[in-house]
Amino acid sequence: MEKLLFHFAALFLLLVFSGCEKNPISFNADSPTGKKIKLEINLKPGDIKFLNLEVETNSTIKAKGKKVEMKVYVLSEMSLEVLEVSEIGVHLVKAKYEKLAINIDGPMKMNFDSSDAFDLESPMGKIMGSVIGKSFTVKLSRKGKNLGFQLDPSINPIVRQQIEKSMQSFTLGTSFPELAIDNGDTWQSEFGQKQDGIEISYNSENTLLKQKEGLAVIGISSELQGSGTGKSHGLINIDINSGWIDTGKLTSDFIIEKGDQEIETKMVMKLTGGNLNRKVEKKKMSPVLKEQDFKILQTSGIFRKNPKGKFIFAENNGKKYFVSNKMVKDKVGDMTDQRVQINARFRTSKETGAPFLTFIKSVNSLED
Repeated sequence: MEKLLFHFAALFLLLVFSGCEKNPISFNADSPTGKKIKLEINLKPGDIKFLNLEVETNSTIKAKGKKVEMKVYVLSEMSLEVLEVSEIGVHLVKAKYEKLAINIDGPMKMNFDSSDAFDLESPMGKIMGSVIGKSFTVKLSRKGKNLGFQLDPSINPIVRQQIEKSMQSFTLGTSFPELAIDNGDTWQSEFGQKQDGIEISYNSENTLLKQKEGLAVIGISSELQGSGTGKSHGLINIDINSGWIDTGKLTSDFIIEKGDQEIETKMVMKLTGGNLNRKVEKKKMSPVLKEQDFKILQTSGIFRKNPKGKFIFAENNGKKYFVSNKMVKDKVGDMTDQRVQINARFRTSKETGAPFLTFIKSVNSLED
């Protein structure tokens, strides 16, 4: 079972980091306008875009006569800056992960949110957190095809290996047709991937459904073949002028098999793109953090290290709060081991019941 869970985690990261799609279904397109459009990436050096991906899966895992359920939620936020555009339209793009949140519930449990300083100090945080702020470059053709990529060498080797494999098929949801199209026109996309002994091929039919308010609405219907079988369908909205993704949603049902092991999964993937300065009404947080209440802490006490070398904040009444060493270094500095007044925020772990500081607004010495 543990081996199967590893394959599941590796495959899931592959799906998340690549932004792939998969399911045959018929779409109803608007009547042709009589004026064809060419869909292609058309950006300028210095343009900065964002690409956010939100994925939720519900899986049934079967192995050696046992069956377990697993739920996974992933949120990734990326910024992408156009460095160069060649004469033939090849875009050299610098991509960077700004945020990554993962919540796994099942026989393998994990909660991680890179925006939480405490999570970054955890063993998983030291691995997944190595991606945050690190950049990699990818070359995209005008038609959205991946022509190659290069990663930051300082990324943790475990995560680096997964990204390298998944980046081989990095897309903006789909690729574009070579010819100009109108409502009702279709084109095909296909690619394959191999990871941890699992080989998968994707065959997708894309249909231009309509053109509305500067957006091209594309219906995607795909089949998953190879080590896995399944179907997927969804809609992606592309900005006609820039060729950049605006929004998209894809729903998938697939089964991955390897030997006597099987994973049956239902997945919903949401994509959001646009200019980096685009206003977002509500910043997304992982479900784990949504459920936890943050509280204000305005009190006095002392920051000091415990026997394990981890910092804690001890109030005068003896109550203790865990705090990341990095946060202490950045906010407290040389005021450790002396009485201070703090204005901070804390939350209590639902798993352990331990309170820990998540943000320090101010620290003032109380010693003369």
